[in-house]
Amino acid sequence: MIPNGERGLVATMQTQSVLYAIATWFAKGKQPSLELPSGWFGRPYDNLHVLTWSAATEHKVLVELDGQLLLVITDPGTVVESETELIIKDCAQVVLDWQEYGSLKPHADNHGPGSVRFLAHGVTVR
Repeated sequence: MIPNGERGLVATMQTQSVLYAIATWFAKGKQPSLELPSGWFGRPYDNLHVLTWSAATEHKVLVELDGQLLLVITDPGTVVESETELIIKDCAQVVLDWQEYGSLKPHADNHGPGSVRFLAHGVTVR
């Protein structure tokens, strides 16, 4: 049982550990495709993303890709990592605030609860 005053600390530690996993995975030179709870962002391997910024708050992990996609992950669960995949499971909500490539027209899409999957080259797409 977590005392009321410590719940924020536990949530912050969880988002910080997810942030660390993302930053270290991308630091290995990964340029993955992105799969959201509702499906792929674009076609797999058509969009290869670069991490340009990231941060964490008490309940959210913010991940900017390519300087124009902002992924907002609320209350992320566990992280599963391999050489070619990074999966953030059991997210309460995933929102993608993004701009079109070329025109920079803005969009914001709520992809609901579920998992976020970064998939680097060398993996069979399921």
